[in-house]
Amino acid sequence: MQGRFLSLIIFFVVLLLHFAVYASVDNQIAVEITPSTVQLAPGEAINGLVVVRNTSSSVTLNNLRLSTIGVPKNLIQIPSISHSVLSPNEEYSWDFTLVSPATESIIRKVYFRLSYQQKGSNGQILTRDVVYPLEVQDNPFLPLGKIATARVETTLSLLQERRKNFFYLIVTNVSNVPVQVKNITHQQPEFLELTLVNASTPIELAPQESKIFTFQAIAQNAVQAGQEIVVFDVAVSWEERSQHRNGTLVAVHKFDASIVGESEILKLIGVPLFFLVPGALILLVFQNLWDRSVSKIPLDMATFWIVAIPLSLTLTLFYPVLSGWLGASRDLLVAYGLRDILNVWLISVLLGFLAWFIGACGREMHLRYITPTKGEKVDSLLSKLARLDVGLQLRPVNINRGGIEKEYFIVGSDFKDTKKCWVIPPIKYQWKKGGKANLGFANKFRATLDKGSIDELVKLVQSDKGENVELCWSHSSQEGPTKINSDQIGDSQSLKSFIDIYEES
Repeated sequence: MQGRFLSLIIFFVVLLLHFAVYASVDNQIAVEITPSTVQLAPGEAINGLVVVRNTSSSVTLNNLRLSTIGVPKNLIQIPSISHSVLSPNEEYSWDFTLVSPATESIIRKVYFRLSYQQKGSNGQILTRDVVYPLEVQDNPFLPLGKIATARVETTLSLLQERRKNFFYLIVTNVSNVPVQVKNITHQQPEFLELTLVNASTPIELAPQESKIFTFQAIAQNAVQAGQEIVVFDVAVSWEERSQHRNGTLVAVHKFDASIVGESEILKLIGVPLFFLVPGALILLVFQNLWDRSVSKIPLDMATFWIVAIPLSLTLTLFYPVLSGWLGASRDLLVAYGLRDILNVWLISVLLGFLAWFIGACGREMHLRYITPTKGEKVDSLLSKLARLDVGLQLRPVNINRGGIEKEYFIVGSDFKDTKKCWVIPPIKYQWKKGGKANLGFANKFRATLDKGSIDELVKLVQSDKGENVELCWSHSSQEGPTKINSDQIGDSQSLKSFIDIYEES
């Protein structure tokens, strides 16, 4: 409220002074302000001149003093000098300085007041005031875009690890004054190393001149795949209307980052994401080796990924430990590079090979545990048949041996050669000669045979330890199991017991 009231008072004072001047002054004084209109930028200072001329041919003016009305503090600086006498047709001038605040725009009229004295017709001393306006307007500095520009040119659209690429930062002075490039800084992903190779700062650009700054870009080991950005900050300075000005140009370039060979590897093994590579490689290596060495694995796509994904996640979680054994510990969930791809490939292939080796060795041991061998003894074969969970009845087949048809029993196909199968001669049992008559054991043995349980028979024979009964091959005690071609097997026959009494003493 006080400010508005003061402004109203100043406005009415100015009007009254105007009326007083035009009512009492008879063109005996002239005031000229140079410049007549002032354009100021924030923080700028301009010097001006107020010239006072006595246009009368007979009247002398005394005690001339220049001041301002309603002007903010420190906006105008006028020397506090009074001029005592201004004779007819003489002139006098005052210098003034108009200073704009650094953070404030000024659009207004500034009023200069000239006070002087003169003698009237009756010898009386009269005091006069004359007011003259000066218009002040904003004159902002040129925007930075009209001083200089910066842009990035490059052929780089896909950055790959360990490959050299180049960024070309082009800085252009589009103004008519020299521009100094003081410094260039850049912000880029941690895995990217930028080096300025052809220039150093500071450097001065003449009006309308351009300078190309070449940066070599090399991606280090741990590249984080995806879209990335590089930002260049160019600090520049120049002179404008006698003032030293500073600014920062910003140039941005977006690009995609990837790992050398990653896309080719993913296409080769048909995996959509790198994180699924370990499990897929383990399964592919295992399946390939197993199919070639053992038998075909009927593994459909759904089952493949059900097994591959947990394997991949497990290896990813343990990769920091595994990579620590191979050198520096790395986390695939944060970033990875070509070395990590090679490590993952090597570890996955080794794990796939190890799984195949363990599986093949285990299968071989299991087959030896259940597969008959040529010339094998009866006790050992019965134990294998018990592991195969077959009964005491097998399918008989007649085989020509030396021109004589002999009866054999089919145990099963050969696991290594499906075109062959194992057969055994009938097994005979006889009571031990000279052994004590054990009616209870004999009854239990016959009951076990009638029941058809091979497990119970094997346990009974093992517990007897040959004291009461002896088992052997019927045709020849040395013959035992043998392999025949599958095409030697004739038409299907009904099952028959392959253990019977041969001789009893």
